[in-house]
Amino acid sequence: MKKTINFLALTFKIIVFSTCASDNSPENDNQVAIYWLKDKTITWSKFQDIKNKDSLEVEKFIPSEMIDAYDFSSHVIYLNNPFPSPIYHYSAPVFVMMAGSQKCYYFTNQNDLFSSDFCRIGHMFPYESNIALLKFWEQYYKDIRDDERVKRSLMETGKYRSGIDVVFDDIKSVFINDSMYLELKVTITNLDSKSIYIMDPSDAWRGYTYSGYSSIQFWKMETFKNELVYISMEKDIKNEHNIFHLQETFKPEDLLFLRGGESVSRTFLVSKADKQYDHNVQEGNMRCAFCYTGPLEVTQQQISLPGGRVWVGTKYSNVMDVTVSKTGLVINNKNVVPE
Repeated sequence: MKKTINFLALTFKIIVFSTCASDNSPENDNQVAIYWLKDKTITWSKFQDIKNKDSLEVEKFIPSEMIDAYDFSSHVIYLNNPFPSPIYHYSAPVFVMMAGSQKCYYFTNQNDLFSSDFCRIGHMFPYESNIALLKFWEQYYKDIRDDERVKRSLMETGKYRSGIDVVFDDIKSVFINDSMYLELKVTITNLDSKSIYIMDPSDAWRGYTYSGYSSIQFWKMETFKNELVYISMEKDIKNEHNIFHLQETFKPEDLLFLRGGESVSRTFLVSKADKQYDHNVQEGNMRCAFCYTGPLEVTQQQISLPGGRVWVGTKYSNVMDVTVSKTGLVINNKNVVPE
């Protein structure tokens, strides 16, 4: 009789375990995965008015077994297989980043440009096996994507990639023929143990749908929505540029090769005016940061090169507090902590 009871108890446990493993409930093994709300009538705008958000039921959208690696510097997620359809096909759904059974933060697939606690999921053209979690104004506010629970889970499961670090080392004013220019120094470091290729910060790329280039950005914190100034490294002076057409394959000799832990520094001399939008860096107290941009619209084949992969995505540097006047530029703080 005792053996029969033990056998039945064991059978019951196996059935329960199998049922739990096959459903859509949050995973209990500390794996990182992306879920979305079961109730698809709740759009992102409706979701903002719900007080007890964590009580809503969720189901799997991108399960952990689909995630091959997560670059924590660019927040690009590399998948084992192409996602079935472009994510923008879904109409303003609510996604949630999960670390095991923990709901870490919520996001959607549409823009909310001026929200301080917002990020957007995007499928990287040409819709292969990469998706990106994009954060607008990430240099101004604390970044919700830098969640320690997500980072810890990725590290424990071997899917964490450190990526790169971008340090804005210095900026100073230089006068040439009575005109003020800005000289800046930037250092990029490979934080991973494996080697990578990166685009030179002075290079630009042309993609299938849009283009990208590194830039220095200035803003006044209280009014940045209307006074943001980009100065493109593509359009600076006294620097040479390559322009990559991403329909073609990368050549290793055209990229910078960084072994694990290795760094490269670049110094730029740029105009005080943005040539594309005809904006000038204003006088007064400003904040500024360097935005390093790697390729985005790439295939898996393009970024796999001998000896390493090509780093993709964007990465902001530390933020500086500076004062700009007719007589020059003064640094007040080299590392402003986002609030």
